Formats: sequence, structure tokens, C-alpha cells
Amino acid sequence: FSFPGPEELRAGVSGCAGTAGGLYRNGGGYILAVPAAEAGPGLYEFGAPLSLSEDWEAHAREQGLCLRSESALDYLRRQDPT
Repeated sequence: FSFPGPEELRAGVSGCAGTAGGLYRNGGGYILAVPAAEAGPGLYEFGAPLSLSEDWEAHAREQGLCLRSESALDYLRRQDPT
């Protein structure tokens, strides 16, 4: 899911019950990569679904875009992502 800013990201994850996922910078916005089973309705309401290739996350880590590689949903519910 793509989010234009931190407010939309926080709003999107607030209703998710899962803990998985990775968080990445995307210009001035964010990308939250979560398994489909962990995606709550807020992600669809406040974010835009993305179709990422299998090697996208490895490439994002190499480019220094990774903010959180695992448990991003749990982390975001407890922290400010900015």
C-alpha cells in the first residue's frame, strides 16, 4: 500500500489487527508491504494498493529506503513513523 504522508499511514494502520509487514520511504510518502491476510480496511481507505514484484523489497533495502523490515504494523501502532 502506498500512503502520501504520515497522517494517512497512521490512520490506515490503526484498524489493522496484524503485526507483519515492512515500511519503506517513497519520496515524501510511504510504502507499507503487508501480507494480504493482514491488510485491514483502513489500508484500503487511506492508502492505495500496490502490486510489488518479489524482488522489490530487496531492491528497496539496497537503496536505503527501508525504515522497518518486519513487524511494521505493530511498530506503527505504537510509534510515530516520521
